[in-house]
Amino acid sequence: MTDLTPDCASFQPAENLGAYRKALGRFTTGIAVVTAAYRGDWVGMTINSFSSISLSPPLIIWASDKKSSRYTKFLNASHFAVHVLSSAQKQVCDDFISSPTAFDRDRVRVNNNGVPILPDCLAIFECRQNSTVDAGDHSIILGDVQHVSASEGDPLIFWGGNITGLATAQNCPA
Repeated sequence: MTDLTPDCASFQPAENLGAYRKALGRFTTGIAVVTAAYRGDWVGMTINSFSSISLSPPLIIWASDKKSSRYTKFLNASHFAVHVLSSAQKQVCDDFISSPTAFDRDRVRVNNNGVPILPDCLAIFECRQNSTVDAGDHSIILGDVQHVSASEGDPLIFWGGNITGLATAQNCPA
C-alpha cells in the first residue's frame, strides 16, 4: 500500500491559515440560522456547521465559536431550532450574521419550548440540547430532534468564501 499522506503530515494549519481556509472552502455547505431562548431573550446565529448524526434516534449537531457574543446563551439553552435557509433568504442570513436579535417579530412563531421559529425555511429541526463537546475554538452542540418540517426550494449555500444559491455558485471566484 502506498502512503499518500507525507505532505499532510508536515502541514501546520496555524502557519498557513489562508491555505487551510481555502481548502475548507472547497466543501460546499448549506446555510442555516440556529435560534434559541435563554433567560427570556431570543438569540439567533447564522451557521454553516450543521450536520445530521443519527437517524435512530434522530440527532443533529452544529458548532458555535467560543468567541461569539452569543456563545454562552446557546451553550446554556435547553432547546434550539436549526432553520435551513432557502436561496431567497440571503437577507435573513445577513441579518443574523450582524445581529443576534434580527427577528421579524411579526412573522416569528414560538414553539412549546419558547424557541423562536423562523418562517419560510426549507427545513426546521426543533431540538432539545443533548450535550456539548469541546472542539478547539468551537463547541459542538448535539441536539435530540423533537420535531421537523420541510418544504421545497433551492438552498442558500456557502462555497469558496461566498454565500450564494446553487445557480450562481459556478460563478463564484475560486
